[in-house]
Amino acid sequence: MNEELFTRSCAALDKEYDRLGQTERFRFLTCSKQAFRADIPALILDKYPSSNETGEADPVYFCEKGNAYLVERWFPDVSTGQAKIQRRMKSFFQDLKRVLSSPLSVSEFADHGILSAYHDPFRGGTGKRSFLNTFWREILQEIQPPLIFSFGKPGYDMLENHATRFCSGSFLQVAPEIPAQGTYYITCAVMECHGRKSLVTCIPSLARYAYDKVGSTQEAANAQMWNIVRQFLSSKS
Repeated sequence: MNEELFTRSCAALDKEYDRLGQTERFRFLTCSKQAFRADIPALILDKYPSSNETGEADPVYFCEKGNAYLVERWFPDVSTGQAKIQRRMKSFFQDLKRVLSSPLSVSEFADHGILSAYHDPFRGGTGKRSFLNTFWREILQEIQPPLIFSFGKPGYDMLENHATRFCSGSFLQVAPEIPAQGTYYITCAVMECHGRKSLVTCIPSLARYAYDKVGSTQEAANAQMWNIVRQFLSSKS
C-alpha cells in the first residue's frame, strides 16, 4: 500500500474536520487500507456516510474487519450487512468480481481486492467541493485504477474536473446514457490523465437505485453497463 499518501490523506481529513467544526467523525475508506495501492483494479466512490444511528463506534480511516457494506450493522433494527444499500452494494461487488475474474471470495474481494471509499467522507455530504477536488486530486495522481465507479454525480463531476482542468487530459462519454430507473441514468466515460486511461461509470446512488432488482429495467441497465466495462477491459489487454 501507499503508506505515505494514506497518512497525508488522513491528516488532510483531520485538518478539514477541525476547520468545519464537525462533531460526528467522518469516514474515509470502507475497506482495508491494504487496498490503497496503485495496482488496484477498481475504485468505488460512494456519495457520503450518513449519520450513525446505532451508537456503535464506526471505523474512521479504514475498515480492517471487513468491508463496511458487508460486516457492519447500520440501523438498530436491521441485521448486520442487511441494510438496503448494503444488500445492493454486495450484489454490485459480486458482479464486479465476476467481470474482473477475481478468484477471491466476495468478502475478500470487497475487503482488499478493490478500493472503496466515500467521495465526501464527511457525514451528510458536508465537505466543501474545493477541498474534495484537491483531496482526490492528490490521490488520483498516484492511484488511478482502470475502473472507477461513482455512485452519484458529485464524484463523477469531480473526476471530470480532475481530468480536464488539472491534468489537461480528457474526459469523453463513450456511449449513450443508459436509462436505469425512472429519471436516473448510468453514464460511462473514458478519463485520460498523464497517459493513463480509466473507464469512469456514474451510477445512481444505491439509496434510490434498486441495483439488485431482478427482471426489471435495472437488470437490463446493469447488463448494458457491464458490457461496456468488458469492452473497455478487452481494449486494454
